[in-house]
Amino acid sequence: MPLDERAFAEARRRVLGETTTSGGIGTLGEKALHRIIKLTAEPDESRHEIKVAGCVADVLNEDGITEIQTANFSHLLPKLPKFLPLCPVHIAYPSPNERWIDPETGEMTERRRSPKKGSIADAFRELYTVRNCLLDERLTLSLVFLNVEDYRLRNGWDKTGKRGSHKVERLPLSIERQITLKTADDYRAVFLPADLPRPFTVGQYRKYWHTTYRAAYTGIRILTDLHLLERIGKQGREYLFSDASENSESL
Repeated sequence: MPLDERAFAEARRRVLGETTTSGGIGTLGEKALHRIIKLTAEPDESRHEIKVAGCVADVLNEDGITEIQTANFSHLLPKLPKFLPLCPVHIAYPSPNERWIDPETGEMTERRRSPKKGSIADAFRELYTVRNCLLDERLTLSLVFLNVEDYRLRNGWDKTGKRGSHKVERLPLSIERQITLKTADDYRAVFLPADLPRPFTVGQYRKYWHTTYRAAYTGIRILTDLHLLERIGKQGREYLFSDASENSESL
């Protein structure tokens, strides 16, 4: 259930118009990124913030429930056991792909592209929280990689005011790419790509995704809990992991 790019552009126009007329960036009660994704998923605001089974769903329409979660997947833990028996649930997880830094100082300054880009590994920590629900047949997860623009105040501690400055708002510019995960094969294809050496250690998995050891270990924990990966031995002091399906076929 990928997000429609034309609906995204219209949602962005609506939200930025509201932000401008309401007094500037950062004055919205609901963060602009979350609101834009919610309007992209469902333009009709009468279908937003609907009470279902004692919880509030971000969106409820004929396609089911959509939850937009920019962070803190722990907020989904009380919701998913109540929502999933009732209807299909789609989780949209927006993640920054490229960041443009534009301090809000009252004057326009030249945009500076940040070297940080979104990665599959960025989702590991959040997905671990809801790993027991990931393969529920009613659940679909979308990783939405966005080009975004951060607005910051020049109130940092160095002479320029940039270092240690406070972020006021994060505005999505465009959808860079989307990855839809629903079945075990989807998770296997995305998190265990064909060019990843087999078997591998946590260190090798970390190197493949250019992430931290902790994030790589979390990703492996998810895959083992989903029975897509299993520990098969050791290489030196590190455990070796390989695809569970491949090992079962070789028996």
